[in-house]
Amino acid sequence: MAALEALTCSLREYVSAGGGASAKAGVSADALVRGLSECAAVLRKDSNVVRVSAASMLVVGDLHGQLSDLLCVLDGFALKKSALHNETGDDICQIQHRPLVFLGDYVDRGAESCEVLALLCALKMTYPSQVMLLRGNHESRAMVSKSYKEGRSFSEEVGVKYGDARKDSILDAAVAWFDTLPLAAVLEPAAAIGSPRAKAPRFLCCHGGLGPSFTSLSILHEIDRFSEPPLAGPFCDCIWSDPLDDKYAAKLSDKDFAEFLEIDSMGNPPRGCSVFYGYALIDEFLTRNELDGIIRGHQVPLTGFREQYRDLRKVVRKHAAVTTVFSASNYCGTYGNEASVALVSCDGVSRVALKSDTGIAAGRANDVASSDQPANDAGKDLARIEAHFEEAARADAENEKNPAWTRLKTMINARARLSLMMKARGKNDSAGVTSDKMPSLAGVALAQPTANTVLMSERGSGERARERDSTDVAKRDIHDWEQVFGARLVDVVESEDNVLDAARSVFDGIDTDRNGELSREEVTRYLASLRETEDSANVSSEDAGGMNIAAMREHRHVDAIMDKLDLNADNSVSFEEFFQFFESAFLQRQSK
Repeated sequence: MAALEALTCSLREYVSAGGGASAKAGVSADALVRGLSECAAVLRKDSNVVRVSAASMLVVGDLHGQLSDLLCVLDGFALKKSALHNETGDDICQIQHRPLVFLGDYVDRGAESCEVLALLCALKMTYPSQVMLLRGNHESRAMVSKSYKEGRSFSEEVGVKYGDARKDSILDAAVAWFDTLPLAAVLEPAAAIGSPRAKAPRFLCCHGGLGPSFTSLSILHEIDRFSEPPLAGPFCDCIWSDPLDDKYAAKLSDKDFAEFLEIDSMGNPPRGCSVFYGYALIDEFLTRNELDGIIRGHQVPLTGFREQYRDLRKVVRKHAAVTTVFSASNYCGTYGNEASVALVSCDGVSRVALKSDTGIAAGRANDVASSDQPANDAGKDLARIEAHFEEAARADAENEKNPAWTRLKTMINARARLSLMMKARGKNDSAGVTSDKMPSLAGVALAQPTANTVLMSERGSGERARERDSTDVAKRDIHDWEQVFGARLVDVVESEDNVLDAARSVFDGIDTDRNGELSREEVTRYLASLRETEDSANVSSEDAGGMNIAAMREHRHVDAIMDKLDLNADNSVSFEEFFQFFESAFLQRQSK
């Protein structure tokens, strides 16, 4: 306890002196590495899904390297002065009789990710049974190494604060710590004495949410979590997925609203992986697992707290099916959002606002809502605040995309096309065709987008995508590839000797059940991820929630795509079939 108190006091002084804005570290490199390593040993003892039971529990959302918000949580709700004293006679802080559950995303974007990790490790080691640290999508090698338009990545912060000499050792300790984090928690508020236990609600906590293959808690227990998150499957969905936005559904007719509630899941282009999960999937999951709701982070509500799927028109749920909590105020210095935490008890989930000077827009929004100014003026002010917040979210959308998919898509498409060019070159050489008569890269580039364009136009982008000319998409694709490879294509092809390695790595990433074959469900998720174009990168999760209902429920073209991949019609796709799809598309194009 004394070590935690000393670190907390030191970090308060660090924040008062300017914090991470000064580019100075608030904790030494040795202390950070030691804390991460020792905490990892403690975290390994936690199960994939931890269970927490108490009269009340505090759930903390995304922190993203904002140390002041974490200190605000501890000062306001978690730590209290005890009757104990250390050797010098100073009071010692103890954790209040209320477990703390953190939803992940501790690093990136803010200026004090290193200090946030150090303090979280100290909390966990001091109170291992009362502090639960879950994994977020940013606790991964892919996310901490990418660049962000606003704010630093964790790896950049480490380099600035500790220099190249210590950067690798700190990052190694951090990613090893990431791999030990549990995936979820089940909160079971203890019922008051004399109250029937059956009336106490139960909630699932995780960073993202559900997915098509994440149907029960037992599935999470079976996952080997001590690794980098995969690009698909329940592990990925647990930390990457988002609920389908229900705010646009308020204007639907009763018939369309009923259809909206029947949606289970659909692709999630803004994230570059995983899905949007709908009420049908949520309700089935909650019923099967005897849960009353999901508490998650991963998205930024204006007030730091948002309930979804509570009012279902024909019935109003006692507890919101999904509650989103975000605890980093004025995210990236641009959102203007307020920070909140969630208090969980037998009464359900309630919002507690963090008092911070950085939640400018949200604080102003609350002032406007409660002010005595004329309704018209108050409405205009609130509209401006909301417009600013939504614009910041749209501008930041690309930063929240999984970079691993983008890199792998580029690698697999490039190498597959190069391999096909090599095969075509060999055939043409044997037929006496010289290199100057070889087909251009354009011939290859036109073939692969066909399946993606079909799926995108029917499911991914609603009416706007239906009106887009697929030829324009192909032309943009041709331009991109010619820029990458240029006039030296032939030399690159001649030097390429491992063209199938990337295909195998992607195939293994799609094959979430590790049986060596791709099912229709796995192929569908993969194709949904590939359907993005430059235009769809600007689609926010809220925009996706407003898509046409019929388009969201459209699946018939997946069958056609599966037919192209499944060459022997056995309802599964082998690795050979997966790669031959690209080859057959190329040869078909060459025959025209």
